[in-house]
Amino acid sequence: MKKSVSTLKFADRVKRIKTSASVNESPTEKLIRELREENAKLMKLLGGQGVPADLAPSGGEVSEEEKDRIRKELEDELRAQMTQNQAELDDARKTFQEKLEASRKELAKEKEELRRRHSEDEKRKKRPYLWNLNEDPALSGIVCHVIERTKVLIGKSEKCNIKLQGLSIMDEHAIIEVDSDHIFITCGKDAKINLNGDALTTKSELQHNDRLVFSSGHVYVLHHPYQFKKAQKEGKTFAPVTWMKCKLKSQRNLAGM
Repeated sequence: MKKSVSTLKFADRVKRIKTSASVNESPTEKLIRELREENAKLMKLLGGQGVPADLAPSGGEVSEEEKDRIRKELEDELRAQMTQNQAELDDARKTFQEKLEASRKELAKEKEELRRRHSEDEKRKKRPYLWNLNEDPALSGIVCHVIERTKVLIGKSEKCNIKLQGLSIMDEHAIIEVDSDHIFITCGKDAKINLNGDALTTKSELQHNDRLVFSSGHVYVLHHPYQFKKAQKEGKTFAPVTWMKCKLKSQRNLAGM
């Protein structure tokens, strides 16, 4: 019996619940709709559907001229309100269009960035590249320089293919040359470069996972896709490149140069 009473009470509460449907619209869309509805009402008034025919106040008489004057004032006020509403409506539409256009531009920008990244990924599968090594592992590999030419100039000069900045970076700090599947690096005049912990003094051939320190602030690692795939086929593995292993030895050697 208690269960039946509880069920009936619950059913009674459910019956009292009222739901109302609402249109899912943005504040801008709501404003545009309300302005349109208000202008439609004002148009009806100007069309004679809402302007009162008898404008005489209760308990008094008003001449026809006075009625015409009052009616004209009302119509002028209605037109002024319509003009203001239309201006707000145009402004709301403009704001909406501007936001829409900004969203389209942002979407196009994101698509272009995705295409660019896809293109870069495809290049890295086929071409050697230098990737940055950072003390923070999350920041390593953020900067990549794909070696697409047979001769790549590295330095701070505007004509360099790979631009580096720093007080001890030379205008032409290094030259990388590609000959088939072989990659060579040559140190520029008065430039300091460290290769795998040793000072670079002569033209040297680079291998996959070689560590390069330009001056003392730019640390890069070479990824050589041909050598990497060849090593995989032969069952060889490469030791992971770490910041401590590369940087500490490089700093000691550069300090003694």
